[in-house]
Amino acid sequence: HHCQRSIGEEPRGQACCEPRAPNALKRFGRNCGSNPGPVHALPRLVPDDSDTYSSSILRELAKGRLLQEDALQLCLADALLHRGEVGSAARTRSEELCDRFLSSQLGFARPAI
Repeated sequence: HHCQRSIGEEPRGQACCEPRAPNALKRFGRNCGSNPGPVHALPRLVPDDSDTYSSSILRELAKGRLLQEDALQLCLADALLHRGEVGSAARTRSEELCDRFLSSQLGFARPAI
């Protein structure tokens, strides 16, 4: 879930949702409606390229529009929906991809295990 529900200032009969990632919050702001969910937050669909370092999920993570835990969940959803991968192998692959990508973004090569 890329949005967190905000409590307190909702118009009557509506709920509001704010993107969890700080840069996404700056870009998309608060969204109110009868069922706001993450409809106006990135990404809108589960991308099918999370197995590459140039994936849209990782680009949004690098821009600060996704939190690492949200990027991981999208990678897992992609693995399930587009490649039929499930379980610990899919989780390990997704975690390693995110970790290595973030390490490379910081300029530190992570040693191979």
